[in-house]
Amino acid sequence: MKSLTSRFMSAATVIAVSAGLQGVLLSGTAQAADAWRPCQTAGSYWAPNDQDSAPWGTFFINNATKLRQTASTSASACAEGQRSHVVDLHCYRIVGGVYWNYVRDNTTGGWAGWVPDSQLSTVSGVPC
Repeated sequence: MKSLTSRFMSAATVIAVSAGLQGVLLSGTAQAADAWRPCQTAGSYWAPNDQDSAPWGTFFINNATKLRQTASTSASACAEGQRSHVVDLHCYRIVGGVYWNYVRDNTTGGWAGWVPDSQLSTVSGVPC
């Protein structure tokens, strides 16, 4: 990680995040029929590497995902078949003008991946 500088997002309240935002609760709803299936079966987001074109990984697949809305967080999202998650927001990268945020899910044993700003709300962080 580089310096612990804050990043500001469009007219949203800024929340400073140093070396990681610990214990953010992420919860959501899903249809009972697919509650047991990993979300990746429906698709996933991939962030291209800015040095080569290899992907970093996947995490959320729901278009309505919102992370860090206020002091408490909720999202209509699923990850690894779960509906409620404690996640850490570690850092971000800018690739092709898009901010990608690295998130690790502690609920499912450490699954991690990259989520674009378009899927997040009220976030600031540190560069990877």
